[in-house]
Amino acid sequence: REEDIAGLQDVKRLIKNKVMRPLLRPEVHRGLYQPSSGILFFGPPGTGKTTLAKWIASESQAAFFCITPSTLTSKFYGESETLVSALFAVAARLAPSIIFIDEIDSVLSKRNEKEEESTTRMKNQLLTMMDGLNTPDDKFIVVIGATNRPEALDDAGMRRLSKRVYIPLPDAESIAQQIRAILKHHAQSMDIPFVDDLEWVAAYAQKLVGFNGSDIRNLCMKAAETVLLVGGMAGTGKSTLIGSLCHTLQERRQKRCYVINLDPAALHFPYKAHVDIRATVKYRKVMKKYNLGPNGAILTALNLYATKFEQLLAILKQREHEFDFVLVDTPGQIEVLNWSASGAIILSLLASQYPTVALYTMDSSRCAKPVVFVSNLLFSTALNS
Repeated sequence: REEDIAGLQDVKRLIKNKVMRPLLRPEVHRGLYQPSSGILFFGPPGTGKTTLAKWIASESQAAFFCITPSTLTSKFYGESETLVSALFAVAARLAPSIIFIDEIDSVLSKRNEKEEESTTRMKNQLLTMMDGLNTPDDKFIVVIGATNRPEALDDAGMRRLSKRVYIPLPDAESIAQQIRAILKHHAQSMDIPFVDDLEWVAAYAQKLVGFNGSDIRNLCMKAAETVLLVGGMAGTGKSTLIGSLCHTLQERRQKRCYVINLDPAALHFPYKAHVDIRATVKYRKVMKKYNLGPNGAILTALNLYATKFEQLLAILKQREHEFDFVLVDTPGQIEVLNWSASGAIILSLLASQYPTVALYTMDSSRCAKPVVFVSNLLFSTALNS
């Protein structure tokens, strides 16, 4: 479906005009109106070239043949040419048809004297079949090739793939659309509420510019996988997990991190446990602003912010040459809507001065909530950046 393809508005508009319309009304597109029977999708890997081809077939109700290089090659003499002929014969019988050849540069690479005779014969047969498409007696067949190396294609193959469409990496807006689509698609199975309230996605998408569509989907899968693997409450190996994550960053990405633990049970910067700050002016203003009721974890974070945050910044300033970013280990029981009143104050101030990643670990009954999904997206980004 078109809504499943994030961004690429110009590409989709071109495909509708130049590809889908002829497929839907082949009787009109004849003579000088006859469109190209060969289309080349090229661009960086993982940008959705195969998905676009499937969308074309679905929307135009055309038979779809997804071909890989191995499909058309055989060790037996003459069988590769027979496979090519059979493919086009079946496509003609089921027309309108789309023949999608992934990694077409492997099938129609530049010919040279050193390549095997069987490979040359297969290429010649494929070129011959592509050249004879859509004569007045033929039914409509479109060959779509996909590659991230258009310069490797044979000149004769490029001539037959006369319509060329560049599929770029997604911009920030397209990335945000893809993340929203993934969250909404899996909202029920992952118990993700408030899928329409995703303002954070636009800001987060800016961090992923340069990622392709496949990278973004893999990032979401890693986040979901981390949610399933981590129980995270006290006594379940949380400290071991954090140490392992830090080690992973240092070994794989040569990035040093400084861990700040905001869990009430193990604060790096002790506070007076019996000091009740609910009566202070600062606390009342914050509680009124965010419409929050008393909460032990929120009080802890506010107490830390009110009494020790300047000390925390001073220590970080002294040691900033020792780390590349700050990893904040938050109290496991704080969910995103409550955490915004306390932890977000600390995180935003930290992030304004140092690259900061928040690590949330939750109990299994709430392990698929947005707070975990978002935080693991952030951490996966750190691992892959």
